[in-house]
Amino acid sequence: MRRYAINSQYNMRDLGGYPTRGNGYLAWKQVIRSDCPLTVTDEDALLFDKLNISDVIDLRTPEQAMREPSYFSDSESITYHNVSFINGNGSPKREESISSTYLKMMEEFSTINEILRIVSEARGTVLYHCAVGKDRTGIVTAIILSICGVNIVDIVADYQASETYIYDMIAEYKRSNPSVPEWVGRSKPEYMRDCLNSLEQKYGSFKEYLKAMDVPERVINGIKDKLIQQ
Repeated sequence: MRRYAINSQYNMRDLGGYPTRGNGYLAWKQVIRSDCPLTVTDEDALLFDKLNISDVIDLRTPEQAMREPSYFSDSESITYHNVSFINGNGSPKREESISSTYLKMMEEFSTINEILRIVSEARGTVLYHCAVGKDRTGIVTAIILSICGVNIVDIVADYQASETYIYDMIAEYKRSNPSVPEWVGRSKPEYMRDCLNSLEQKYGSFKEYLKAMDVPERVINGIKDKLIQQ
């Protein structure tokens, strides 16, 4: 996992480098997760150009995307997709409901299928983002990494890193909103681990989950071909 040192983003990271089953590893500069790029400097724009981004997936609601447009939303050279979840668009009211909310997001089959299709068919690098790049982005990342055979330990570690990278943003938010619960903005490992364990208990395995979601084999193979190197 590598964070991009970019001025306008707190939590922009490459999925490349993770080991997979069968002694493979994930290729760099193919799939990138991020917080929402809003105000982008000229220097940052040059970096985006160098990344060969062909598709951007905005996971926020249409209302959020309209209120604070993504930098990529009016790009002439990049295909911008707004694919939103029904669940997970606001902070949970209780910490205990975070993992179950994540599971509900993973069970929004039409949304997940559309995201996976875009990733599999993209001609270049795919960047996807929500608001801060932690929850909705974290769920999509967990699914893509699982498809590629990345170990759950690495999936949880990737998720957990968000708390470190958005720390300053969340700290400032809490200073302005002192009544916000302590756990808001955190990405504790148990949130993601409990979600993935619940998914496996419900469906029997991640492979059976993909079958239940009716993900086409060409999409699964397209993601593997895009990301996995031997």
